[in-house]
Amino acid sequence: GIRAFWTVSDLYPQGRLFSRTLKEMTGHFPVLVTELQKLALPMNTMLDMEVTINGGYTVNDCMLVQGLAPNGGGDAAENAREAVSRFETDARYKNTYLHAYIFDVIYWDGEAINRQTYTTRFKKLTDVLKLRTVGDVSIHGAVLTLPVKYDDFEEAKKAMIAGKWEGLVIWDKEMLGGFTTNGKPKRLKGCWKWKNAKEDDFFVIAAVPEDGDDSLVGALNIGQYDANGKVVDCGNVGSGLNKEDKPVAWEWVGRVFE
Repeated sequence: GIRAFWTVSDLYPQGRLFSRTLKEMTGHFPVLVTELQKLALPMNTMLDMEVTINGGYTVNDCMLVQGLAPNGGGDAAENAREAVSRFETDARYKNTYLHAYIFDVIYWDGEAINRQTYTTRFKKLTDVLKLRTVGDVSIHGAVLTLPVKYDDFEEAKKAMIAGKWEGLVIWDKEMLGGFTTNGKPKRLKGCWKWKNAKEDDFFVIAAVPEDGDDSLVGALNIGQYDANGKVVDCGNVGSGLNKEDKPVAWEWVGRVFE
């Protein structure tokens, strides 16, 4: 997904949506903005959230939601109109909806509470907003959700597996918050991720042509080093390249993979 901040202020009481680097995104996600406006938050409040695309052909496609975000070039208003049109008409977004997972509070009613404990911030999210699942999950709708508190780790793991979630984000209840606008922030102390799968680091040995078309990069042959420094071939994985990038990937594949 993409990180986003929702703010309401005396200057903009209807609210504004920003990216992690404070790029304006309000016009790019109008159906989500409509749901956020229904929260009727106090002035000078900022919420921290992750926005994803759900439904359709996949549970959560990061590339789809990034395709609606500001691209950093051209006219901002025109970019927003194109994003809205893409969400409404592009076949890739068929039967999808926007999902905003609101997981933290930075300012509340003019008070900077991001340096208070997560217990305090969680209370604002749950007791004050009194929100669990709100919104329209029909075609081209939006839904807002909040963290779920589990007192037992095994119970949380069962819920994750049953819900086919990517993993769990675990917060220390005494953890202080962090807020940056200079790109991806470092993981805070007292915040962990747990996934029901083993992950590891690999490197690319070679690019593999797509079946039936040697001009396209179809897959990547990946490997690891064993304890003696010997390369172990771990097989092929999809390249992750879109249709437009596959023909030109050979121009940089040599430099990257040598």
